[in-house]
Amino acid sequence: MNFKKNLCNEISSCTRNIICYFNNIFDLNEIALSNKLYILLIFFLATAIFVTVSLKTSLAHDSISAVAAESEMPADHISNILTDHEKKWLQAHPVIRLAPDPEFKPIEFFDENGNYSGIAADYARLLEKKLGIRFKVILCASWDEVLTKMKNREVDLLPNAVKTPQREKYMIFPKPYLKIPSVIISKNNVTSNLDLDMLKGMKVTMVSGYGYADIIHNRYPEINIEFVADLKTALRKVSFGMSDAFIGDLATASYYIESEGITNLRLSGETDPPNISGFAVRNDWPELADILDKGIDLLTEEDHKTIQNRWIRLASEPGMTIQAFKKLMGIISVVISFVIIMFIIWNRMLKKRVFLKTEDLRKEIEEHKRTEDALAKSEAHLKTLLKTIPDLIWFKDPDGIYLSCNYKFERFFGAKEEKIVGKTDYDYLSNNMANFFRKHDRIAMDAGKPSINEETITYADDGHIEHLETIKTPVYGNDGKLIGVLGIARDITDRKKSEEEMQNLHAQLFQAQKMDAVGRLAGGVAHDFNNMLSIIIGRAELARMKLNHSDPIYKDLIEIESVGKRSADLTRQLLAFARKQTIVPEVLKLNATIKSMLKMLRRLIGEDIDLVWKPGFDIWSVNMDPAQIDQIMANLLINARDAIKGNDGKVIIETSNIFLDEAYCKKNTGFKTGEYVVLAVSDNGVGMEKETLKNIFEPFFTTKELGKGTGLGLSTIYGIVKQNNGFVNVYSEPDKGTTFRIYLPRYAGNDAESLPGNAEVNLTGGTETILLVEDDQGILEVAKLMLNKLGYNVLPANRPREAIEIAANHAGNIDLLVTDVIMPDMNGSVLAGTLLSNYPDMKLLYMSGYTANIIAQHGVIDSHVNFIQKPFSINDLAAKIREALKMNY
Repeated sequence: MNFKKNLCNEISSCTRNIICYFNNIFDLNEIALSNKLYILLIFFLATAIFVTVSLKTSLAHDSISAVAAESEMPADHISNILTDHEKKWLQAHPVIRLAPDPEFKPIEFFDENGNYSGIAADYARLLEKKLGIRFKVILCASWDEVLTKMKNREVDLLPNAVKTPQREKYMIFPKPYLKIPSVIISKNNVTSNLDLDMLKGMKVTMVSGYGYADIIHNRYPEINIEFVADLKTALRKVSFGMSDAFIGDLATASYYIESEGITNLRLSGETDPPNISGFAVRNDWPELADILDKGIDLLTEEDHKTIQNRWIRLASEPGMTIQAFKKLMGIISVVISFVIIMFIIWNRMLKKRVFLKTEDLRKEIEEHKRTEDALAKSEAHLKTLLKTIPDLIWFKDPDGIYLSCNYKFERFFGAKEEKIVGKTDYDYLSNNMANFFRKHDRIAMDAGKPSINEETITYADDGHIEHLETIKTPVYGNDGKLIGVLGIARDITDRKKSEEEMQNLHAQLFQAQKMDAVGRLAGGVAHDFNNMLSIIIGRAELARMKLNHSDPIYKDLIEIESVGKRSADLTRQLLAFARKQTIVPEVLKLNATIKSMLKMLRRLIGEDIDLVWKPGFDIWSVNMDPAQIDQIMANLLINARDAIKGNDGKVIIETSNIFLDEAYCKKNTGFKTGEYVVLAVSDNGVGMEKETLKNIFEPFFTTKELGKGTGLGLSTIYGIVKQNNGFVNVYSEPDKGTTFRIYLPRYAGNDAESLPGNAEVNLTGGTETILLVEDDQGILEVAKLMLNKLGYNVLPANRPREAIEIAANHAGNIDLLVTDVIMPDMNGSVLAGTLLSNYPDMKLLYMSGYTANIIAQHGVIDSHVNFIQKPFSINDLAAKIREALKMNY
């Protein structure tokens, strides 16, 4: 009944509209009766066509209403399909919060009146009636907000979602109700049909955030996919030739193409799989998923067809049957044939009269169309240009009110252009930032020319920070009056980082030059100073050995020795800092070396501080001088002891293996990739501030009271570690303690068993014959007295030539050559080579007061060569001689 009434109304309305239209164009009173009859036939034809369309539309809408009415289930039927548990669950949850995607036309969206609409909305209402449940629609700003609320369980149900492994972590997916073909859309100049394999290597646009996009991206990694924020952007990129094709579902694509009036796109193929979607339930409500499964099972094929055909425009629309439509079209065809014959006759009568009017109208329309097309094209190009420019662009009036901005600027404010226009900086930014921007606006306007400034901003859309270089230019109208300020800001974050890295490199270079200067100074005085100390310490030691302990001078000589040794230590520390001390490296097991030092280290820090030793498992070997390990540990523990206040102090020593990769080395300037042994010393002392940390390795820098530190301890550690191609890392915070991590390179050769540091050596003398060569007469005499004291037969020589003569004239065997390394006529190595030809069993012991870089290439004496550093005590000399005499070459 409703259909018939609607049909009559449509016919009546159609007839009136057509008569009015023709009456406006032609004066019907001036047309002959036969012509009037012909016009009535045209009315009849137009009415018939209009009725056909109206009939189909009316039947389509009536069928949707009928399905909704028929779908409402009786209460007893609902009780039959739901279990008692499910009924109780629904009673306990009378309102279920449903959150649609606000902009996913025509699947789901909110219309201009704020009503929830679309395919998913029709399904939700249908299931409400079939199951007798109630959904409360929650409006969200975006799909990302919908997913966030679902994760936080602020909503209970999503009307339409694609199942993905990621989403299954927090949602349950009932049976899908919607299967929409996934299609490929390209410009209409692409004449061939496309498939996914043909898209490999092409630039393809898809909408990010949707499950189907992730599926395609994972299955076809060879396709160059550009993800964009929304469907409108995706289709426009294809339309403007910025992308080769778009992949998406047929429903949303056809809807937006029609609504946006895009005319240069075509459907070029279908993809597999299709876009399958349905409800998604929070994963702690499995009961709701079961209830929806039963509701979906109740939907008929007619239900699905009616809802989907209403929204998917490109599908065949329901309504009139094919047989009825063919019959109606047959009648219309007869009428059209008759009308055409009559129209030919009638048209000749009106041709001349209509021609003049239509010609004028045509010209006017064409001109108007050309103007519109040119404006639209120019506007489209301008909008595309502004959107694709990576800089921020905006325009304000003289009062600071925004008149326009581009897409990059929208991201900064976190709002669309239409929301920004008419507002000022004070509506979106803090007062300080707004005042800063306004100040530079005025600078440009007052100067009447562009001004440049730098600024750091935080983007509202994702929170990332950029450093910008901004140019603000005053803009004037044709009358010369100021109309606003144009701003363009470019991201210079990478450039600023490069500048900072360059500054750091300059600082490192300056530090290296400063260290080299100190090293040169230390190296320059080391030789002469060590020679003088050798005489002072040796003479004092020999004089003391002649006296009784009760002699008043005995204590004075001990003090002289002590001061001399401290002076020698100070020289060694300076040379260690400058990486110029002579070292004799050995392959060490670091755990064994440190374990042998624990007693000494505990005495060093005192009984009131707890020393904890945590050796790592299967620690790699290192190749370095054991004495340097002693220096590192002693200096670190002394610093830790001095930093600890109170009675609950703790120092932890740890070892471990580590591999430093490129990522770590990029973050830590100066580090190199490779395998390292880590020696870590931590304390719970007072810690250090950042400013202090910057200077701790400076020579003579100290935070201790006057007289309690030389400022060379950490400098010495730094020099030792660098000399062994290692690195130092320090972490400290005020009142939270300090951790030093020493990275020593892993020894690449075969591990060798080494004595733990400070192994005891027999200090007794002997009766062997020793050829002693030293160009400094004072040291020669002191060394000769020491050797005589130890019982050796000494052949002293002040020059290498003299030594060769003495050896040639000596009738007996020479067991050991003790020689200075650097001498005027001949160095010690050449002298040894000359003498060994006549005394092949002769052992060697070198001594020197020079720095390492002078006496050995690369600052290292080979491990198989015996060497003693000046100044030395009689005990040091005795130990080295016995060690040299026992060595086999």
